[in-house]
Amino acid sequence: MFSLICTVIAIIINYQMSLEYHLADGKTQAFFGIQHLDRLYYGALGFLGLIISIVAIWKNEKKGISVFALIFSVISILLTYMELWEYLI
Repeated sequence: MFSLICTVIAIIINYQMSLEYHLADGKTQAFFGIQHLDRLYYGALGFLGLIISIVAIWKNEKKGISVFALIFSVISILLTYMELWEYLI
């Protein structure tokens, strides 16, 4: 669940950043990624999901769901720290 929330937040933030980038002038565009470093805090939700899924695998709880949660949490962490807004331009 944490990974799903982190993924949705990452997609929404990156979409909003791409819209803001279109409205920015040249000087603001040059430092655009630095101005939005606060979005990286949402990666904590993905890390929390990763820890919970690792604990679930370690305790041998429903392997299929636990592995899916592990993979999804890694994807959500990657989506948070990648600069997806650059691809939406």
